[in-house]
Amino acid sequence: MKEERNQDQKYLKVLANQFKVMSQKGTVGFYEETVLEGLAEYFWKQDDLKMALEVVNWGIQLYPYSSSMIYLKAQLLYKMKEYPAALIELEKAIALDPLDADCKLLKAKMLIEMERYEQASETLEGVKIDSVSITDECNVHLCYATIYENLDRHAEMFDSLCQAIRSDWDNEEIIERLGLCVEFSQRHDDHIAFLNEYLNERPYSAIAWFNLGHSYWVIKDYDNAIDSFEFAFCIDKYYQQAYIDCADVYIKKKEYQKGLSCYEEAMENCPQDGELYVGKGNCLYMMKENEKALIAYKEATLISPKNAEGYYGLGLCYMETEQGYYALESFKMACKLDKRREEFAAALGEAYYMIGDMHSATEAFNRSIELAPEMSEYWVRLITFLMDEERYEEALESINSAFLNTYGTELLYCHAAYCFRTGNRNEGMNHFNEAITENYTMHASFLDLCPDLGKDNEILSIIATHRPK
Repeated sequence: MKEERNQDQKYLKVLANQFKVMSQKGTVGFYEETVLEGLAEYFWKQDDLKMALEVVNWGIQLYPYSSSMIYLKAQLLYKMKEYPAALIELEKAIALDPLDADCKLLKAKMLIEMERYEQASETLEGVKIDSVSITDECNVHLCYATIYENLDRHAEMFDSLCQAIRSDWDNEEIIERLGLCVEFSQRHDDHIAFLNEYLNERPYSAIAWFNLGHSYWVIKDYDNAIDSFEFAFCIDKYYQQAYIDCADVYIKKKEYQKGLSCYEEAMENCPQDGELYVGKGNCLYMMKENEKALIAYKEATLISPKNAEGYYGLGLCYMETEQGYYALESFKMACKLDKRREEFAAALGEAYYMIGDMHSATEAFNRSIELAPEMSEYWVRLITFLMDEERYEEALESINSAFLNTYGTELLYCHAAYCFRTGNRNEGMNHFNEAITENYTMHASFLDLCPDLGKDNEILSIIATHRPK
């Protein structure tokens, strides 16, 4: 077979050279239709579309009623993005062979690219599904999916992709596309049901198990998510993202040792990667194994010097051991590598605070707020810092700004603490009552800011009144 293909290629090469010479001389003669089609496809593969089109035009002169030759011309024009001209040729081909699904599919694809979605849908309606090949049936549903995607109708896109997969169970690329679609449609329950159906047909599809794990994760069915991710990397032991996401679910469940095992297994099977070492470091850090975590983060930065997460992890470890200057350098590097991460900026503020550089700490905390003004936790950190420094006027300005940008019970507790610390007990009591009514468990953060009130009878009475029974 290989020898036959080589001979065909040699024959076509000779024929192509002959055709070029005759074309230049204007002496092109008669060719069999199949020969011309093969010659046009040869030039196409050589990326000589102009010459391929010349061959096809000659073929149409010789065989004016050949729908396949006209279709080939339409394909070439489509490839050259000459859509209006291609559509004219397709109409001719369809008139010659009204049942040709390939012509209608190409027409639909062109209309989609021209953003003429209604006409594309009408064209697809003319394709009789029960009389086409598996590939064509799949492509019809994929065309519908593309139309719905461009119209932001992701729920209908989801259904079309499912139909496409049912037409061709072996096409895993559509499984990937379905996984992206469900993020927009949020049809995770339907996604789970469909993937279970799919896995009954193709139980060894790693991507299907992986995507199933994600939908279980979204609906907070963590045990099934873990099982699905584990199936994915058992089928494909090099599936790095499956290990990482499985570890993340274990971390979500606070099962840090199992998360660590996922990262270690990934390291055995996958290429060295800074992300894996960062994940390992995160597990160790949460397990309070600071020295081991430090080693993992250092390894991450050696393998991937531009991995901002690795430097951030190093900084956290140094903060635990009160090595402020080392922490500061690590957080600086993290912020340099990724200027858009608010948690990096806030951590930098903590490091400056630890070494006593209050001006730089203020700048860093303010930077975290600039990056995420909607996140109350960073406002709380800035306000707490300002109150600890007895910069109460600035603290009040920040409280007012915070409530203009976001809302959170922790901000109410923070405002209450500000009032008590500045001698406004009545207003402080109002804010405290409002905050504890919203969220009882957060009152501990208020007592951290005002430890003396832990012995205040009125405060203790309010806490006792709201304590869950």
